[in-house]
Amino acid sequence: MKIERLEAGTIDAPTLAAWHDLSVVLALEEEPDDEPSPAAQLLLQTQTPSPEEDITRWLAWDDGHERALGYAEIEIRDTEDNRHLAYGWVGVRPELRGQGIGAELFGLVAKAAQEADRTKIHTWCLEGSLSQGFLDGMGGAFVYLARKSRCLVADLDRAELERWMAEDRPGYSLVTWETPTPEEHMQGYADILHVMNTAPMQDMDFEDEVFTPELLQGWEAQTAARRGARWLAMARHDESGAFVGLSEMGFDGFRAGEVHQGNTGVDPAHRGHGLGRLLKAANALRLLDEKPGAVFIDTFNQDENAPMLAINTAMGFRPHRRYTEYQVPVTEVLARTGA
Repeated sequence: MKIERLEAGTIDAPTLAAWHDLSVVLALEEEPDDEPSPAAQLLLQTQTPSPEEDITRWLAWDDGHERALGYAEIEIRDTEDNRHLAYGWVGVRPELRGQGIGAELFGLVAKAAQEADRTKIHTWCLEGSLSQGFLDGMGGAFVYLARKSRCLVADLDRAELERWMAEDRPGYSLVTWETPTPEEHMQGYADILHVMNTAPMQDMDFEDEVFTPELLQGWEAQTAARRGARWLAMARHDESGAFVGLSEMGFDGFRAGEVHQGNTGVDPAHRGHGLGRLLKAANALRLLDEKPGAVFIDTFNQDENAPMLAINTAMGFRPHRRYTEYQVPVTEVLARTGA
């Protein structure tokens, strides 16, 4: 076995084909009924980082350098918050697990994290998968359980969504747009995103995130470069003019059937007015009207977030997968892998 870095801009056709073949195996293991990312999408991801992220990728090859056996990546984010964290992930072909490939790859992730002065690796896996045992063995701490829910677009009830839209909400108005965000809304968008810091964090060692217009502009440029798009729905408090609620819906530029329900939140001072229903209904009705190829919507929540789960359930979302998130001390990985 030989491990090599995947260098953006120098990935040739045989390397891309081998990487994609491995990617498909891992993707279908997690979501056997979904369409995996095409090879062109993988390649584009290496070419379009956002300004604040630095991603290193590795492939583990067989001795003949023909078949990719495993993959690893680490993301270092140059942001104002959470500078103790690196974000890493490792995947190995199912039939080759338990042979030390994952450990060697994870050791490289840990070395890169140490070089970037990060003390913990944040990672994730399906609940109940063998990866949980691997992360336990690396000294990881289980810190967060997320529920992935899915709603079939065919199950959306237009009449019910229209009733949500028609509810009386005096003092509030709806503002919507598609990325790129207009300049006059960018600061307000960044401000209301901080409401996501009120979401339950369970046992994560995670600081409140800091959102700035510059950060959002970088994300939106990356989304556009990857052929994606996002719709934004905002609840505006008419007296102050401030955005007090938001909901995001994202689209994959390569797989038209997949839709992602992103951040949705309402300022605690303005809850109880049905703003969450308004925001989700606005995007869902637009989806029915403008995206005939959409098949399903995925979203992530915590079980503790009862108000948002109630809205999702009423829309037609049902539990689909559960993911465990781990934080692993870099020193533990280095010691246990000998990296």
